[in-house]
Formats: sequence, C-alpha cells, structure tokens
Amino acid sequence: MPIKGLTTGREAAFPRIGILRKGGEKQINKSGQEVYGKDLTFFRFDSNDAQAVADFEQAYGKEPAAINVYLPFVTPDENFQAWQEEYKAGGLVHRCDGETMTVHLTPDGKYSTEPKPCPYHAGTTQRNKKEPGCKPTGRLTVIIPELRRFAYVTSLTNSKNDIMELTDNLNAVYAMRGTLQGIPFRLVRRPRMISTPTPDGGRARREKWMLSLEVNPDWAVMQLESMQKQAMLPIGAKMLTDGRAVTQDGEIMDDDGDDYWETDEAPAPVQMADIYPPADPADDSAWGNEAQDDNPFAGLQLSNATAGFVDKCRTYHAESDGPCTEAMYKYLVGTINYTTEKDAHTAILAELVGRPVDSENRPGFTLTKKLLDTLPATKRNKETKEDEPNQDHVPAILAAVKEIWKATKA
Repeated sequence: MPIKGLTTGREAAFPRIGILRKGGEKQINKSGQEVYGKDLTFFRFDSNDAQAVADFEQAYGKEPAAINVYLPFVTPDENFQAWQEEYKAGGLVHRCDGETMTVHLTPDGKYSTEPKPCPYHAGTTQRNKKEPGCKPTGRLTVIIPELRRFAYVTSLTNSKNDIMELTDNLNAVYAMRGTLQGIPFRLVRRPRMISTPTPDGGRARREKWMLSLEVNPDWAVMQLESMQKQAMLPIGAKMLTDGRAVTQDGEIMDDDGDDYWETDEAPAPVQMADIYPPADPADDSAWGNEAQDDNPFAGLQLSNATAGFVDKCRTYHAESDGPCTEAMYKYLVGTINYTTEKDAHTAILAELVGRPVDSENRPGFTLTKKLLDTLPATKRNKETKEDEPNQDHVPAILAAVKEIWKATKA
C-alpha cells in the first residue's frame, strides 16, 4: 500500500550522484572564514560516490573543459532550473523568480511555498552590504554516459551569462527537434570576455570561462544532411526517421520522389505460389539455396514454394540501388526474431540474400521494403500509437520464413 505524503504524488527520478562545479574547493582565509575557491578553467566533479569519481577521471582526467552528456527530460524547463536564491550558514533562506518568492524560510524555521514578494526586489526593502541578498543560480541536469549509470549529475552555475547562454542553447535545439531526449550533447567551458564589477563600483571586461551546450558534431552533420534532404522534397512532404519520405497524402517516397510501389506487378494475392512462382527443379540457380563458400546456411532443403520465395528475394536484393537504412534493418531483424526465435535473423537473412548479413552488410533496400510490408501481422499506428492488423500481411510469407528457420536447424 502507498504511504500518503511519502510515496504518493512523487515524480520518477534517477539518483543524483554528483555536481559539476566551475570553482575550486572552499578555502579558509586568514580571518578563519570559509570562502569560495577560485574560478577554474575546467569542470570539477564533486561526488561522494567513489566509483563515479573513478569512472569520471578515467574518461576525462582531472581537468576536463568538455564533457559528453545526455539530457533526461523533454523540455528546456525540465532540464534546466534557474532561480534567484539566498543562502546563509543554515542553508536556503529563500528562492524567487526575481520578484516573487516560491520557497522561503519562516520565523519558526519551516519552509513555506506561499507566494510573497522578494525582499531584495526593486520597490521593496533594498539589500545592503551586510545582506548579500539573492543571486542567480542555475542547475542543469545531465546524464554522463561514461559513468555507465542512469544517474543524474548537476552542472551548477551562479553566472547570469551562463544562465542566458544555456537557456538559448536549449531553446534552439528544442525548437528544431521538439524534444531534448536522446540527443548527444557536449557541455563545454570556453573563455569569453565579459563585463564584471570592480571594487570601486565600476565595470571592467575580464576573461571568464563560461558554459555552453552544443550538440555532438557527428550528430549535427547527420541533422544537416537530413535538413538538406527535407528542403529538396515536394511541398508538404516530410522525412521519416529511417531516411524515407512521405507525401501529404501519406504515400511513401524514395530518394527520387517516386512511389516505391510504382511497378507493373499486380497486387500481392494471398497464395504464395502466385506471388513467388515455384523454382524450376532443373535449374539449380533458381532455387537460390545452392552451396556458397561465404554462406554457412546455404544448401537448405526447402519446399518448392519456399525455394521460389528465396529466389525472388535474392532478385529483389540484387536489383536494389543500395542497402536498406539502419533503421529498416533493425526493424526487420526485430520482426523476424519476434515471429520466429531470438537471433533467428542471422540464418534467415543469409538464406534470403545469399550471403551473411549484419548491420554493416545490410540487405538491399527493395527486398527489405517488401519484407517489412508483407511479413508483420500487425503494424503500429503512428497516430494512436497502437498495434493494428497489417492489411498487406501475407501469411504464406511468414510460413516460408519459419520454414527457412526450421531448415537451418535441421
């Protein structure tokens, strides 16, 4: 049973195992007071988790200026929290948005979330030298892949320039992609000349190592290529995640903008023998399963109908302009393994193509497209996100795939 107030109403969250800081460790001055450490040109990873510290230093050393990160949440506001905060020796005194406090310490030592004006906001009691007031605090939540854990690390900053820069960086990527999850980022410190206060109350420009967040260069190249392809499509057409395109009417297009199914072939009937004519027993090559040095699964004993199916698959593979996309290959592998047994795709695809197949040597685009259209019994509806019966499914093809798998184990 849930415990009200303890286990109810809580959001899902991974553990937090460290902080990326911009400054050195706190020091004790000549007066015996604790003061902040000097500003650094690199990230200082602060954690009580010995394994996390060891993994971090193994990946980045002790003075990294750039770190690979992923963001755990969809929106900028979820990943990056920025507030004005006031602290004293006992901890947080209040948190505000610059005008209104969202959390503040009451005289009885408890925290209240009742909205109240910030005591240091213009128009209210002004801060003085003895009361430092509230200062900007930004917390970026990240996951560092080299730590090999689903655990959060907080990048902490008290710089207005950092807060504005990170906000702009996050908003730019979010506007382009609609989500910040799954994108490889690099959290970077770079020198910039910024305006800083001087002891006499003036301003001076000094070099400071500021934060910025940018996408991984390799990912950026892929996105730019995708944007270029999108710009060349007909008006209203959109690129799919697997590299294909779809028109306004929902028609799948190839790289030339033509319909994949622009062919003289009749619509696929239900009977296997009508779709894939049986191979001629007198013609060994028509069976498509003759022994080959580079195909350990060749030479299978298959029925005449399934042999014809294999022969047709090899023809489609040979006539393809190039290999299928990586996304199509993964989908095909998952479909074959789901309908047969785990890891069955290795033997089945080797037979259908005539050589070993893997992610680096993928089957032809045309063959893969036809298998993905007719093999699955169900397909995911992109609007409802639910599985629905596949109207193009051909049970005889699924039976042939299962027969090939059975033959490889004989």
